[in-house]
Formats: sequence, C-alpha cells, structure tokens
Amino acid sequence: NLQRELHHLLAASGRRFADQGEVFQHVTAGLPYKAVFHTVPCNGWYDTTAEIVGSVLRSSLASCVARHDISKVVLSALATGYGHFEYEDFIRLAANVLSEPAHNPISEITVCISDELRFFTAQNLIAAENLPLAIFS
Repeated sequence: NLQRELHHLLAASGRRFADQGEVFQHVTAGLPYKAVFHTVPCNGWYDTTAEIVGSVLRSSLASCVARHDISKVVLSALATGYGHFEYEDFIRLAANVLSEPAHNPISEITVCISDELRFFTAQNLIAAENLPLAIFS
C-alpha cells in the first residue's frame, strides 16, 4: 500500500505528519515505476492555494528531470479530491506548469481524470480557454 510507504518514510525521519508543500520520493519494490512521489499540497483542513499546488507539481517534475531516467509521468489532479482546490483551477494551473521549458526532458505527462464528468469539464475548459493541453479518452 502506497499510503503505508509514506507512513514508513515519515516514521524513519521521526515524524508522524508531513508538512504542507512537501514531496516525498521513493521506489517501491514490485511496482513497475522508477519512482513514486507522495505530494502534500493540502494542510490538515484540506485547504491549499494555487501557489502551493504549483510548487508541489514543479518540485515533482524537477525531481523527474534530475533523475535523467524518467521520460513519462502520470499524475492526479492534485488537491482536487480530498483537497478544496477547484478542478478547473487545477486544469488551468497544470496547463501553465506542464508547458514550462524546464520540463521538456519529460516526453509525456499524463493527468489521470477520475470520471466522465471531469473529463468533459477538462475538455470544454481546454477548448474554451485555448489551454496548451491535449485531452484523450
């Protein structure tokens, strides 16, 4: 369980909780991934800001670029599930962050969309605001 892995990482550093804005990287044996990043964009009340979500996203992508062996990244719409960050705001933020030249060494970045309604919301927003994202079903 990935959540258990995060708890082990925290326990190893003598802590029980992560701080808002932190990113934890590790490799889990038996998974087909080169790295897994646990991100903490929300505080204990599930609040966050675009600046914090952007910082967490940039930090994760910068770590991928720095490794030189990661060319594909899959991520969720950070802070939009348990967090109080609006899904549309994440799509706008992701469009800006993912198009930054610093992330060019990554050949493919995929944002997982949890359901059809969010997919169509993203599709319509990308078209209406001419955002630099491609969307596929």
